[in-house]
Amino acid sequence: MQLFLLISFCLCVYLASTQEEPEGIDDEGADAEVLYNKTYSEYQTALEKAIFSNYVNTRRPVRNISTPVEVSVHFHIVHVSVNQEEQTMTVHGHLYMQAKVEMYPTFSIKVGCNFDYSDYPKDVNSCTLAVFAKQRMSE
Repeated sequence: MQLFLLISFCLCVYLASTQEEPEGIDDEGADAEVLYNKTYSEYQTALEKAIFSNYVNTRRPVRNISTPVEVSVHFHIVHVSVNQEEQTMTVHGHLYMQAKVEMYPTFSIKVGCNFDYSDYPKDVNSCTLAVFAKQRMSE
């Protein structure tokens, strides 16, 4: 008899707790029309604001200030075009940067060059592309 009462009590507690937790759209605590009509972009913007609200992008991502930040950068060049009249070279591709955070941005860089075609078609030309950090490496 005591076992029956104990099981009945546990069942009542379980049923009461499951009825208090709403399912589906009510979990959000908002109007269903507002939630269903949000776009992906609106959700993404809200998520970014929540994640980066206290983020300071000028602070180095290290625990000890004397620890260096190691970053590996790899270029994957997809396409190179040369404009002889403008004396420019445009490079399209991807940068693969790996540190604590990995990023893979697509890029398009237009570089000014000094081409010399006086020995055409045997001429050899080069363009310099310098990649550098926005801030001093010691900061």
